[in-house]
Amino acid sequence: GFELLDEEGRYLQVNEASCRTLGYAREELLGMCVFQVDPMLDPGEYRRHFNLLADQPPRTYETMHRRKDGTDFPVEVTVTVTHIGSHLRALAQVRDITERKRAEATLAASEARARAMLQTAMDGVWLIDHEGRFQEVNEAACRMVGYSAEELRQLRVADLEAQENPEEVLRHLARIRDRGWDQFESRLRRKDGTSFPVDLSVTYLPDLHQLVAYFRDITARRQAEKDLQEREAQYRGLFESMQEGFALHEILTDEEGRPVDYRFLEVNPAFVEMTGIPRERWLGRRVLEVLPGTEPRWIREYGEVALTGRPITFEEESKDIGRWYRVTAYQPAPRQFAVLVTDITHQKQSEIERAQLERQVARTQRMESL
Repeated sequence: GFELLDEEGRYLQVNEASCRTLGYAREELLGMCVFQVDPMLDPGEYRRHFNLLADQPPRTYETMHRRKDGTDFPVEVTVTVTHIGSHLRALAQVRDITERKRAEATLAASEARARAMLQTAMDGVWLIDHEGRFQEVNEAACRMVGYSAEELRQLRVADLEAQENPEEVLRHLARIRDRGWDQFESRLRRKDGTSFPVDLSVTYLPDLHQLVAYFRDITARRQAEKDLQEREAQYRGLFESMQEGFALHEILTDEEGRPVDYRFLEVNPAFVEMTGIPRERWLGRRVLEVLPGTEPRWIREYGEVALTGRPITFEEESKDIGRWYRVTAYQPAPRQFAVLVTDITHQKQSEIERAQLERQVARTQRMESL
């Protein structure tokens, strides 16, 4: 709204917007003083500023205005005191800033929540400018690198980066601004000179012309990966040197869930030696592709192991290969079965030869008794 006032604060002219905002008729406002609308304005203070602002640049301030119904609302007032004819007059432009104040309050609450989340986050968080200078850091970040927030604000990312030199850091930041984000692993240097591995996720905030970086200490994860690799190497050595054949499979079923085939996922050298079939011919292949003569009952029995988890042990001849095996099958994971295979061909041949010899001796004894 626009309002024209004299040196005593009396309304001389008001527009329709002022009347509508305040809830008064024009005639009512023209019989009032601004002090009746602005309860925070002191008459003596008004007159003093009225004279000080004469023929000076406009002055803008915020205050509260009171409507006819008694409700108060925030306003922004821009006042110009100037001569109109032979009289000094105050021309006031009044703007209702209720929505702006509400938005500011909402933003302040949001910023407070964001700051609380920032400070309580388990991951380190940095807000940095385009040259890598720290603008804001959280407590987790300070704790990880051993610097206080005040100390970090005097540093740049390059002061903590242990893998990239300062030029490489700047180039990396430029690429992130162009791309919008990046996720990568690096190492950070602590205040005491030690370094540690981190996983970083960096996003460019174009409205702020800044980058926000979230990072996590992955020392424990790296150690776990190292331990796992060592254990895998140990198991791989055992796997490849064991005398028993080993094979891992997944069971294949029809639409009704009945086992119809199985696929080889892994075999060890002993299994290859026992079967005489190269490893590459087993892996990823179905048993009926490699050994088309496989009896259906083997598939059913292995399927029972893979689907129910019930282990089995048996001795059987593989007619396709012409060998006898003792097999123990168990379920290492759902819909999978593993077998430990011992070649007992020589044992079986010895048993057959012994049985034949026993039958021959028995026949000889019967003939001699005649």
